[in-house]
Amino acid sequence: MMQKAPLVRLESVKKHFELTKGMVFRKSIGTVKAVHADMNHVEITLKDGKVSGFYVTPTTKYVHGKKAATLADLKAGARVVVEATMDNEKMTATKVK
Repeated sequence: MMQKAPLVRLESVKKHFELTKGMVFRKSIGTVKAVHADMNHVEITLKDGKVSGFYVTPTTKYVHGKKAATLADLKAGARVVVEATMDNEKMTATKVK
């Protein structure tokens, strides 16, 4: 059986950051400052005092302890860990726990 030559050969390629479908994954830990349910947007205060905002979608998963939760369960003052994707300056949560 004849071996086929590779179509492309890459040399000296450096991986600078993880990419998945054009998005960079990010994790943020903080305290809920505000929930704007009508805009599908949540603001959290990070450990350093800065405020960070993220959007939620119908596919965002919410967890409280080991139980499923909803956006309505997020209240100001709650400690959260947000797993999100960053795409063109817009952070969208994939999971809030």
